[in-house]
Amino acid sequence: MSASVTGAAAGGIGGAICVWLARSALDQGLPAKIVACVTGTNPGLAALANELRLMGAAVFALTGIVTPETSCINVEAASEAGRRRPGRWISSTC
Repeated sequence: MSASVTGAAAGGIGGAICVWLARSALDQGLPAKIVACVTGTNPGLAALANELRLMGAAVFALTGIVTPETSCINVEAASEAGRRRPGRWISSTC
């Protein structure tokens, strides 16, 4: 199970979505591959990425801005390396 989640800071809705995805994948015996994106510097992103990795997820954490003009193009381009592995791709918050 793979997902790209924007607004993915620890303690927020995006972070909760990431944790839910990782737990769901773990419960199903599937590998979780999550791209977690936040705007600007956010120390909660590193904490979230560590939490997800402890749950067995492969995580690509990045900072950036997703606007209506860019949609998810930049996030998905940055996560291309993670998508090369087999698995269903879900763009959850775009």
